[in-house]
Amino acid sequence: MKYNECLYQLLYCYIQHWKYISVYTGTHDSPTVKQWLNEVEDIQLQLFYDYKKDIKSKYDSDIWNFISLVWESPCQLAITTIQDLLELDKEARFNSPGTQEGNWKWRIQDLTDLKKPLNVLKELNIVNERISD
Repeated sequence: MKYNECLYQLLYCYIQHWKYISVYTGTHDSPTVKQWLNEVEDIQLQLFYDYKKDIKSKYDSDIWNFISLVWESPCQLAITTIQDLLELDKEARFNSPGTQEGNWKWRIQDLTDLKKPLNVLKELNIVNERISD
């Protein structure tokens, strides 16, 4: 299944209010959200823009708006990647399926880089009642 099809399914599930699913911004085999935003077809980008109009927690960054869309979904399990928390582009992608070279090389250099994004994620968890205060 192509990543773009997965995004469509994510948005469809969001609208249908499916509770018993896991929703994620990406996996080790998919592009980062930033890469996706830079490379996706216009019609799919427009779908994302249409859906983000209704999110409660809006950010200047569309990467965080994408994360917010996942966190505001009714799913029981919302997942994102460190690369998306850090708003990284294709240089941080783990794996490109069907290729044998250049995979699994990205590593986080400094865990303190996560301090600010984890605080934002904590707020999203609180606002969306995924954790208690």
